[in-house]
Amino acid sequence: MTLDESETEPQDFDDEMYMEILRDDPPMKRYVSRGDTPDPVDIAGPHKEADRAILRCIRFTIADKTARFQPVLGDAGMGKTHLYWVLKDNEGIFSGKEFLAVYVPSPPAPVRIPLHLHACLVDEAGEEIFEETVDMLISKFG
Repeated sequence: MTLDESETEPQDFDDEMYMEILRDDPPMKRYVSRGDTPDPVDIAGPHKEADRAILRCIRFTIADKTARFQPVLGDAGMGKTHLYWVLKDNEGIFSGKEFLAVYVPSPPAPVRIPLHLHACLVDEAGEEIFEETVDMLISKFG
C-alpha cells in the first residue's frame, strides 16, 4: 500500500489567520487568565500560600515605607496572572494607595527586560511614580 503524495505533504498553515484569531477572539480565552482581562471569579484555596506571602510583604511595606518588588514567577498555568487580578482587586482594601500590582507579561526578548519592566510600571502607575520617587530621594538624601 502506498500513500498518496497529497497525504504525505504537510497541510498549508495560515499563520496570519491564526495570529488574527488569537488577537481578536481566542476560542479558549476564558479558560486562562489574561493580563488584559480581569478575572471575575476567584477560588482562594489554590493560591492561599502565595496570598499569605505577598500580603506579608505588603504589610512590611506599609509599616516601614520601604518600596519593594515582589515578583511572582512560575511555570505556565500555575496561576500567576489570576493572582495578579486577585491582588489588583485588593489594592483598595488598604488605606490610601499603599501598594500597586503591576502585570508584566513575558518580554519579547531577554535583552529587553529592563525596558519592558519600566514600560509596564509606567503603564500601570503613570509617570507620577517617578516624580514622587525623585522627590522622596531628594528629601531623604538631599
